[in-house]
Amino acid sequence: MICAITAGVFLAVSTTTAVSAAEPGHPDGTYSLDSTSGHLRGFVEGEDGESGYADTRDAPFLITQTSISDDHTPSAEISRSIDLGNGLAPQPWTGTGPKRIIYSSAGTYTPNVSLTDGDGNTTIVPLPTITVKSDEKAPVLRITRPARVHKVAAWRRIRGGAYDTGIGLADRGVTVRVWEKRNGTWYGYNFTTKRWVKGKRTFAATRSMPFNSYITTSSKVAENRWHTPYIQGLKRGYLHVEAIVNDRIPLRTETRTSADLRRW
Repeated sequence: MICAITAGVFLAVSTTTAVSAAEPGHPDGTYSLDSTSGHLRGFVEGEDGESGYADTRDAPFLITQTSISDDHTPSAEISRSIDLGNGLAPQPWTGTGPKRIIYSSAGTYTPNVSLTDGDGNTTIVPLPTITVKSDEKAPVLRITRPARVHKVAAWRRIRGGAYDTGIGLADRGVTVRVWEKRNGTWYGYNFTTKRWVKGKRTFAATRSMPFNSYITTSSKVAENRWHTPYIQGLKRGYLHVEAIVNDRIPLRTETRTSADLRRW
């Protein structure tokens, strides 16, 4: 969309860029947003590739300055502030890099950048409207029970489905843990060593053992389907499987299933 340039009016050269048309003698600047829509989320992806969960659910956006100038005041001395359009006080913008802004509630906002030169002249640069959405629906997760549910061979690779209708699933995929009871004792499968670790006589006691006793597997989801690596050493016994998936909010879904592999 292109608008006419008149005094005190901005020119939107794209859905994410704003250019001020400052009055003579007033500071001038151009700015861009990395996005105009986002979800409140507590799942954070770091620049180093690491990720984790935050304590609050926020929607971050990045404003980049592409130019700033004034007839008399040096660019570095022009004062900048950002009004998020959420009813709170404007935030000062210092430094030379982009400015990160954060919204904590769903809604529609129209932020702007305020520029003030050394003579007290001010220009308001409206930015594109930002829409923040809230995803309250947890992802869908299932474990597929094979047709030959009591056959050992049918469970040597656990399969299932997972999808999210909101912001999407977390990159780590589906986390799966597998136990089996044999001759009165529970065992947990270690997906890293591909061995079964002996547990206790009750499932509760076995499940509460140190987490690293039973290394889980993170199964990637492709076309709404997932599966574990091949499970070695599975025998006739009582099988118990648990699966967990998170979306990027994060909202979590857990599911479990059991099968008696002692039956033919």
